Amino acid sequence: MQRSCVSGSFNMTIPIDWLKTNFSENPQKVILHHEGREWKTNLYSRREGRAGALTVGWKKFVEENSLKESDVCLFTLTTKTTNSIDLEVLIFRIIEEGASAAKEVDSLTKYIPTHPKQQRTMRYPSEAFDEEGNFIIE
Repeated sequence: MQRSCVSGSFNMTIPIDWLKTNFSENPQKVILHHEGREWKTNLYSRREGRAGALTVGWKKFVEENSLKESDVCLFTLTTKTTNSIDLEVLIFRIIEEGASAAKEVDSLTKYIPTHPKQQRTMRYPSEAFDEEGNFIIE
């Protein structure tokens, strides 16, 4: 997670390639599922479809799951209807365990841009997604 995802503006940007495949209306209702609970959020397309962001409800998800800047979330599309999208969220907590932890973080975040301007214009390579459209973190 980038700092802006878990504090301040609580701005969770969605990759454009995923947005093109799964986004149907603005805003799109998105239900996040984690450990048997659910959070209702909205997904908005921004800047003529160049990016998307989870808004309403994202801050509550972050706070109730105690997400930190070093954490990694994997979103998997489970259900898509004309009214909403359901995403299962796996949270990976990164703890300090010497060099091996730093190496793991580098591997998990290789497709995540670090600068806000990059985040707005980043196009993820096709190998970052599996055939079902899930974002792959190695």
